[in-house]
Amino acid sequence: MAALLPILRRAERAEAPVSDAELLDRFGRARDESAFTELVRRHGPVVYRICRRLVGSAGADDAFQATFLVLATKLRAARASNALGGWLAGVAGRVARQMQPGAGRVTKPPRLNGSAQSGKTGPLISRISSGRSTKN
Repeated sequence: MAALLPILRRAERAEAPVSDAELLDRFGRARDESAFTELVRRHGPVVYRICRRLVGSAGADDAFQATFLVLATKLRAARASNALGGWLAGVAGRVARQMQPGAGRVTKPPRLNGSAQSGKTGPLISRISSGRSTKN
């Protein structure tokens, strides 16, 4: 029994794990950097794996940072989710998909000699639209 007393005393002194909700509150109220660091430590590995899977290792760091930037700026939404891990996974997926090549980019159709804007067509298009042969 004497050998168990030091172990029990250490267990009493050990702090109970702080919930994600409490860490979010601490960060939201006082910008407690240690609270945010703990959230990154807890959820960072999963977020990073999602980012790396969707954008590869080259873009994973940027997507990871962007995900936690969203957390820092949208604390109310994160608190409302009641499942921070799932909320972060969703944000990481959306951020990473937006970073994929071609995602969300609207491309303009190629210009044809600048004539498309003026309503005039080039010689090839004129011949095609009039039914004339394109062979000379």
